[in-house]
Order: sequence, then C-alpha cells, then structure tokens
Amino acid sequence: MSRGSEVSQPAYDRHLAMIKHRYGSQALINLVGNKEGEALIGKMFKAHHKSSRFGKEIPYIAFDYHSYCPRGKEDNLKILKEQINKFLKDFRYFYFENGVTLNQQIGTFRVNCIDCLDRTNRVQTFIGLEVSACNQILNCYLI
Repeated sequence: MSRGSEVSQPAYDRHLAMIKHRYGSQALINLVGNKEGEALIGKMFKAHHKSSRFGKEIPYIAFDYHSYCPRGKEDNLKILKEQINKFLKDFRYFYFENGVTLNQQIGTFRVNCIDCLDRTNRVQTFIGLEVSACNQILNCYLI
C-alpha cells in the first residue's frame, strides 16, 4: 500500500493468471470488515482488483463476516450463499468412481481475510459443506 498499487499490480495480475490457469474460473471472497484498518484495506483491495486486467472477468465479493455473523451466529452465511450460489453451481466438483472421472471441478474460490484463520476457515468449511450437500442430492460421494 505504501508503494502504490501500480507497483504491485503486475504481481497481482500474475497471481490471478496463475490461479486461473491452475484451477480454472475464480471468484474472490474478501472477508474484511469495517473495523480499524480493515475497511481501508478492503477498499484498496477492491480498487486494486477493479483496475486489474481481471477486474471484469473475476468477481470480487465483499462479505463482512463479523458484521453478519457476530459471536459465531453463522445463520447469516446464507447471505453469502446468495452471492456465491451461481459459482457453487458453475464451478462444479470433482467426482471419481471405479477409476473413471465422472465430473470435473472447473473453478475455485479464493478467500481472503486479515487474520486468515477463523473467518477464512469457517467460510471455506461452509463452501465445502454446500458442495457436499449438492453432491448428496445427486447421490454421489465427494472425493
């Protein structure tokens, strides 16, 4: 931040190009909140992404986890699900049975957070459970 976004933009674009090449379609989820310096970092990250060559191609989803899910009240993750539901379906899941790949995952979520611990892990677990629930509906096993 102190050196300006134009200095880090090439590295940011290379990073997104690499994960897109390696994992397919992407959606960025930023769990930064509005307390202390988090709001400033979130605002700068969003602006940085918007000015990136991937700004229109890769969606940026801001979700203030602490505001929506205070004291572990995770019922409000349904609000995040509404924002990512299209990607949950589009990205699919990997399914392998009897030596044959029956379904291929074609995208991932890149989850970002200041502390990269509780919020990130909880949202990634939530996404995994949503994919698993979809998988059970299809009477398959997630591998």
